[in-house]
Amino acid sequence: MKSNINKYPFSGGDQDQDNSEKGSHAQLEYPPAQIIRLAPLTKILQVSRSTVYGMLNKDSCQYQPSFPKPISLGLSSRGWLLSEVNAWIASKVDERDKGVSK
Repeated sequence: MKSNINKYPFSGGDQDQDNSEKGSHAQLEYPPAQIIRLAPLTKILQVSRSTVYGMLNKDSCQYQPSFPKPISLGLSSRGWLLSEVNAWIASKVDERDKGVSK
C-alpha cells in the first residue's frame, strides 16, 4: 500500500507513483528548487535589506563576489535559490574553520 505522504512537499505529488498514474508527465527525481524573496533572505542571514544589496554591489565595501545572484521573477521581482544561499552559508563556515585551524 502506497503512502499518501509526499516526500517532496513542493513537487505536487507522491514520488513513489509510477508514471502511468500521472499521465505523460515524467517522474520528478529530485526536489524542485525553492525560490525565496528578499524578506525571508534577510531573516535567514540576519542582515538588513541594504546589506544584501551591498553584498551584490561591486562598488560597495560590503561586496561579496561569491554571494548568490538573484534571479528575475518578473518586471520588479527578484528571488534567490535557497540551495545557493545555503551553499554560500556553508562556504562561509568553511572559510571560518580553515582560518581557525591555521
